[in-house]
Amino acid sequence: MKAVLNAGPIISLSKIKLFAVLKNVFDEILVPEAVSQEVLSKGQGKAGSQELEQAIQEGWIKTKKAQDHLAVRALQRFLGRGESEAIIVALEEQADFVVIDEGKARREAVRMGADVIGTLGVLKRAQELDLVKEDLKTVLRKLKRAGFRVSRAVEQDFLGKV
Repeated sequence: MKAVLNAGPIISLSKIKLFAVLKNVFDEILVPEAVSQEVLSKGQGKAGSQELEQAIQEGWIKTKKAQDHLAVRALQRFLGRGESEAIIVALEEQADFVVIDEGKARREAVRMGADVIGTLGVLKRAQELDLVKEDLKTVLRKLKRAGFRVSRAVEQDFLGKV
Protein backbone atom coordinates (compact mmCIF):
# COMPACT_ATOMS: atom_id res chain seq x y z
CA MET A 1 0.00 0.00 0.00
CA LYS A 2 1.20 3.46 -0.91
CA ALA A 3 0.54 6.36 1.45
CA VAL A 4 1.19 10.10 1.42
CA LEU A 5 1.71 11.63 4.86
CA ASN A 6 0.73 15.01 6.21
CA ALA A 7 2.63 16.55 9.13
CA GLY A 8 0.05 15.90 11.86
CA PRO A 9 0.27 12.10 11.85
CA ILE A 10 4.08 12.24 11.66
CA ILE A 11 4.20 14.46 14.73
CA SER A 12 1.50 12.60 16.66
CA LEU A 13 3.01 9.16 16.10
CA SER A 14 6.45 10.50 17.01
CA LYS A 15 5.17 12.00 20.27
CA ILE A 16 4.02 8.57 21.44
CA LYS A 17 7.09 6.75 20.07
CA LEU A 18 5.13 4.85 17.39
CA PHE A 19 6.40 6.60 14.25
CA ALA A 20 8.25 3.45 13.18
CA VAL A 21 5.00 1.48 12.74
CA LEU A 22 4.48 3.41 9.50
CA LYS A 23 7.32 1.41 7.95
CA ASN A 24 5.39 -1.83 8.36
CA VAL A 25 1.86 -0.54 7.82
CA PHE A 26 2.63 0.82 4.34
CA ASP A 27 4.82 -0.55 1.53
CA GLU A 28 5.64 2.86 0.09
CA ILE A 29 5.51 6.18 1.94
CA LEU A 30 5.73 9.62 0.37
CA VAL A 31 5.99 13.00 2.06
CA PRO A 32 5.29 16.15 0.04
CA GLU A 33 8.04 18.78 0.04
CA ALA A 34 5.89 21.21 2.04
CA VAL A 35 5.31 18.62 4.74
CA SER A 36 9.01 17.77 4.84
CA GLN A 37 9.86 21.47 5.25
CA GLU A 38 7.20 21.91 7.92
CA VAL A 39 8.48 19.01 10.01
CA LEU A 40 12.22 19.26 9.36
CA SER A 41 12.80 23.02 9.12
CA LYS A 42 9.99 24.77 10.95
CA GLY A 43 9.75 21.94 13.45
CA GLN A 44 13.49 21.40 13.89
CA GLY A 45 14.16 19.83 17.27
CA LYS A 46 10.48 19.08 17.84
CA ALA A 47 8.58 15.79 17.69
CA GLY A 48 8.78 14.18 14.29
CA SER A 49 11.79 16.03 12.90
CA GLN A 50 14.44 13.52 13.91
CA GLU A 51 12.22 10.56 13.05
CA LEU A 52 11.35 11.88 9.60
CA GLU A 53 14.93 12.87 8.82
CA GLN A 54 16.16 9.39 9.74
CA ALA A 55 13.41 7.66 7.72
CA ILE A 56 14.31 9.75 4.66
CA GLN A 57 18.01 8.96 5.12
CA GLU A 58 17.22 5.25 5.47
CA GLY A 59 15.09 5.45 2.33
CA TRP A 60 11.80 4.10 3.63
CA ILE A 61 10.17 7.51 3.26
CA LYS A 62 10.65 9.54 0.09
CA THR A 63 9.92 13.20 -0.51
CA LYS A 64 7.80 14.05 -3.51
CA LYS A 65 7.09 17.34 -5.24
CA ALA A 66 3.51 18.09 -6.27
CA GLN A 67 3.29 18.60 -10.02
CA ASP A 68 -0.05 20.43 -10.25
CA HIS A 69 0.89 23.76 -8.66
CA LEU A 70 -2.42 25.34 -9.66
CA ALA A 71 -4.38 22.70 -7.75
CA VAL A 72 -2.13 23.16 -4.72
CA ARG A 73 -2.65 26.93 -4.81
CA ALA A 74 -6.41 26.49 -5.17
CA LEU A 75 -6.51 24.28 -2.07
CA GLN A 76 -4.31 26.73 -0.17
CA ARG A 77 -7.17 29.21 -0.20
CA PHE A 78 -8.68 27.23 2.69
CA LEU A 79 -6.09 24.58 3.68
CA GLY A 80 -2.47 24.75 4.73
CA ARG A 81 0.32 24.22 2.22
CA GLY A 82 1.26 20.81 3.63
CA GLU A 83 -2.32 19.55 3.59
CA SER A 84 -2.82 20.88 0.07
CA GLU A 85 0.33 19.21 -1.24
CA ALA A 86 -0.47 15.95 0.57
CA ILE A 87 -3.85 15.72 -1.16
CA ILE A 88 -2.48 16.59 -4.59
CA VAL A 89 0.52 14.25 -4.33
CA ALA A 90 -1.79 11.44 -3.17
CA LEU A 91 -3.97 11.97 -6.24
CA GLU A 92 -1.03 12.35 -8.64
CA GLU A 93 0.68 9.23 -7.30
CA GLN A 94 -2.57 7.25 -7.09
CA ALA A 95 -1.77 6.51 -3.47
CA ASP A 96 -3.95 4.09 -1.57
CA PHE A 97 -4.25 6.64 1.25
CA VAL A 98 -3.53 10.21 2.18
CA VAL A 99 -2.76 10.14 5.92
CA ILE A 100 -4.25 13.31 7.35
CA ASP A 101 -6.09 14.20 10.56
CA GLU A 102 -7.51 17.70 10.11
CA GLY A 103 -11.24 17.52 9.41
CA LYS A 104 -11.53 20.14 6.68
CA ALA A 105 -8.57 18.63 4.79
CA ARG A 106 -9.99 15.12 5.15
CA ARG A 107 -13.35 16.22 3.75
CA GLU A 108 -11.69 17.98 0.81
CA ALA A 109 -9.47 14.96 0.07
CA VAL A 110 -12.52 12.69 -0.02
CA ARG A 111 -14.40 15.21 -2.18
CA MET A 112 -11.49 15.11 -4.64
CA GLY A 113 -11.48 11.32 -4.74
CA ALA A 114 -8.66 10.40 -2.35
CA ASP A 115 -8.97 7.65 0.24
CA VAL A 116 -8.21 9.04 3.68
CA ILE A 117 -6.85 7.48 6.82
CA GLY A 118 -5.70 9.30 9.93
CA THR A 119 -3.44 8.66 12.89
CA LEU A 120 -6.11 6.51 14.55
CA GLY A 121 -6.58 4.43 11.39
CA VAL A 122 -2.83 3.88 11.15
CA LEU A 123 -2.76 2.74 14.78
CA LYS A 124 -5.69 0.37 14.20
CA ARG A 125 -3.88 -1.19 11.22
CA ALA A 126 -0.65 -1.37 13.23
CA GLN A 127 -2.43 -3.24 16.00
CA GLU A 128 -3.98 -5.65 13.48
CA LEU A 129 -0.42 -6.35 12.27
CA ASP A 130 0.68 -6.88 15.90
CA LEU A 131 2.96 -3.83 15.77
CA VAL A 132 1.33 -2.14 18.77
CA LYS A 133 1.40 -4.15 21.97
CA GLU A 134 -0.70 -1.83 24.12
CA ASP A 135 -4.47 -1.75 23.79
CA LEU A 136 -5.67 1.12 21.63
CA LYS A 137 -7.56 2.77 24.48
CA THR A 138 -4.22 3.24 26.26
CA VAL A 139 -2.57 4.47 23.06
CA LEU A 140 -5.41 6.95 22.49
CA ARG A 141 -5.00 8.23 26.06
CA LYS A 142 -1.28 8.81 25.37
CA LEU A 143 -2.10 10.62 22.13
CA LYS A 144 -4.56 12.90 23.89
CA ARG A 145 -2.03 13.66 26.65
CA ALA A 146 0.43 14.59 23.89
CA GLY A 147 -2.05 17.13 22.50
CA PHE A 148 -3.92 15.05 19.90
CA ARG A 149 -7.45 16.35 19.47
CA VAL A 150 -10.30 14.06 18.56
CA SER A 151 -14.03 14.57 18.67
CA ARG A 152 -16.09 12.54 21.09
CA ALA A 153 -17.92 10.89 18.18
CA VAL A 154 -14.70 9.84 16.43
CA GLU A 155 -13.23 8.60 19.70
CA GLN A 156 -16.32 6.52 20.48
CA ASP A 157 -16.40 5.16 16.93
CA PHE A 158 -12.70 4.28 17.11
CA LEU A 159 -12.94 2.61 20.52
CA GLY A 160 -16.13 0.84 19.47
CA LYS A 161 -14.19 -0.84 16.67
CA VAL A 162 -11.38 -1.96 18.96
